[in-house]
Amino acid sequence: MTESQFQRIVEEALTERNYIWWHVRDARLMRSGLPDVIAVHPTRVPRRVLFFELKTATGRVSAKQREALAALGDVYGVDARVIRPAEWPA
Repeated sequence: MTESQFQRIVEEALTERNYIWWHVRDARLMRSGLPDVIAVHPTRVPRRVLFFELKTATGRVSAKQREALAALGDVYGVDARVIRPAEWPA
């Protein structure tokens, strides 16, 4: 599965679960390291913001991506992580 195919699966699942989500289509316009998907559920309490870096089974996580996920993950209410297709159903 390509990262693009995985991206569509994640977007569809978030939409089905009524999340509000964002994905920057052209990452060249953003600072390096921004995760692929940012999502929040409008009514769930407690609130959590999801920052997902999507990778294929063999995709590499860059140093900037690891740095961003670590910084975001230190924020209360934030779930920031790398997700691969095999991990998605969980």
